[in-house]
Amino acid sequence: MVKPDATLDLSDMEFARSYGPEVRAFKLSDFGLNRLESDLLPPKMPFRAYGLIRLLKRLDIAEEDELADYMGLSLDAVRKLLKRLAGYGYIETVVPK
Repeated sequence: MVKPDATLDLSDMEFARSYGPEVRAFKLSDFGLNRLESDLLPPKMPFRAYGLIRLLKRLDIAEEDELADYMGLSLDAVRKLLKRLAGYGYIETVVPK
């Protein structure tokens, strides 16, 4: 009886990273959701902040690098937006399980 070869080449595979303290995930807060439904944004926010809030509503929970990929922005730009939105209470940090 011949046994099949079960070798796999995983060099080109993408794997989910382990969740550590450096991975930050965010979600829309209840306050942020209420304000979004009322079409109210914090004052003097860039227009892309509205898109970020709507994206968080659609995704429910997302990591900052995932948000940067969806929006086509740099990670630093997304982090600045997230920091400002968190300061206004629109979003909150989620600890992945």
